[in-house]
Amino acid sequence: YILPSTLAVNRREREALTKAPGDVVAGNRFLTLPQLAERLGGAPYEGNRIDSFGKKALLTAICRGREERQTGAMRLILSLIDELRAADVSPHRFEEAASTLFRPLRDKYRDIAGLYHLFEQEFGRLGLEDQTTLYRQAITRLSHGGSLPSVLEGIKEVRVSWIYDLTWLQVTLLSTLARVVNVTTTIPWESSRSEVFGYVSTTLSRLEALGGENIRLDIEFDDLCGDDTLSPLRRRFLSTKPAAQ
Repeated sequence: YILPSTLAVNRREREALTKAPGDVVAGNRFLTLPQLAERLGGAPYEGNRIDSFGKKALLTAICRGREERQTGAMRLILSLIDELRAADVSPHRFEEAASTLFRPLRDKYRDIAGLYHLFEQEFGRLGLEDQTTLYRQAITRLSHGGSLPSVLEGIKEVRVSWIYDLTWLQVTLLSTLARVVNVTTTIPWESSRSEVFGYVSTTLSRLEALGGENIRLDIEFDDLCGDDTLSPLRRRFLSTKPAAQ
């Protein structure tokens, strides 16, 4: 089971433990998507994992080395670079796109493309890792075939629950995973409120575009209201009708 957060993983593990005979759980595995990617990639933690503060320091050093005057917008530039990496957009592709813009945006974004190129170079030279690196390694390992990673041994199905804002790399990982095991993803959806479910709609379109003979991917839609004691409250909260006066 792939869940949206470590908090959800811990909760499901506790629930499984309380229901298991003798307080022993067997057969169910709960992970987040980054945790799955790390285990699929097979690369153990070696002390070279970098967080947002480390990436900001790296980008700051690159700017100083080029005498760039971008330091005031460092957070925005780093956010853009992170999004480009998660979308699997290379520095070269980004520079090509920037070249189609009019001045002064063209010059501005070509400068950022240069920083992005140096950032990727330094990232590789220093052997640094972040979530994007983990996804790339997992996709590469699954794509090469051969024996399955140990985390998938004995697994017939992977269920992804309530992860509805997927990056392109995450979608690619799921499609690659669906070539070796059955994958079922459950997402929340309500067609009457498409403006609220914009992220879900984008993810749904990406997943539906993955059709192919070798891809075993099923999509299920979750009932937002459910059928429990909180159902009336959720129905009222999610209702699109104006409240009665």
